[in-house]
Amino acid sequence: FAAAAFCVGALSCFPSWQTFWWGQLTWFYVGFLLIYFLCLRSGKDVLAGLALALVSIKPQYFFFFAVAAAAGKRTRLLFCFAAFEFLLLCVSGLTIGWHNVFGYPQVLMMAEEQGGQMGVSSTIMVSLRGLLSYLFPQKVVLVLSFALMALSLPVLFFIWRSAFRRGHEQINWAMALSVVTALVMSPHTHAYDCLFLAIPAALTLPGLSLSHVLAALPRARLAWSWILYTYPVVSWIMFLSLNPAPDARLYPFAFGLANVLLLGLGLACFVRLQGGNDAEAAGS
Repeated sequence: FAAAAFCVGALSCFPSWQTFWWGQLTWFYVGFLLIYFLCLRSGKDVLAGLALALVSIKPQYFFFFAVAAAAGKRTRLLFCFAAFEFLLLCVSGLTIGWHNVFGYPQVLMMAEEQGGQMGVSSTIMVSLRGLLSYLFPQKVVLVLSFALMALSLPVLFFIWRSAFRRGHEQINWAMALSVVTALVMSPHTHAYDCLFLAIPAALTLPGLSLSHVLAALPRARLAWSWILYTYPVVSWIMFLSLNPAPDARLYPFAFGLANVLLLGLGLACFVRLQGGNDAEAAGS
């Protein structure tokens, strides 16, 4: 029952609906991420490298997940990633032309800087970039977004180093924090990408029974859990209540705030978990 309820919740949330409605590949990306994380945790470096190469399809998220392999000193995994990435680039070049492959970063940056293009406006991003766009011009926000992204990567690196030293539960939380950090710090995050939150939910929620839902947890963990428990319903409330007309879409702002809140709560949970383990080690 718990697995069925989880799948229904993930499929019925607004980001999932928007994924299907807009013809996005987010469900495939969630699958690639799950394969990468599970193979990373179980030491299957070849499959993890292949999954990481597929994850690079969305380059704005790639570094947030590749940092785990670097922190774990998984040289074989990174070598496999490089080999599979080279093959993917060759296939792409032979399929759509090398000028499209090598020119893609330039075209992407031009679209991001100029704005006005469908799908790249900073105000529809559900990340810090979207929130900052209400305060600063688009070009300034884009620079700030890349700077914040660069600053967040060393933090994730140390989170992963600590998680690898301490064990299974910390690794799950490191995975969850990687996903939420990617959503918040990436310069290009759409509402349908919030479907990624199914991964932190699967890794960190105590369970789906009533006893688990009502369990006495630390305040940060309780708030984190309840946001994820109610997300399938709350995501629709945020969309429907803040989307009164096609030219007045405020729902990305709400999704962005929810992502930032989850990141703060997730960091608090991880720090508390680390502190509890240190206390146990000191007591023993």
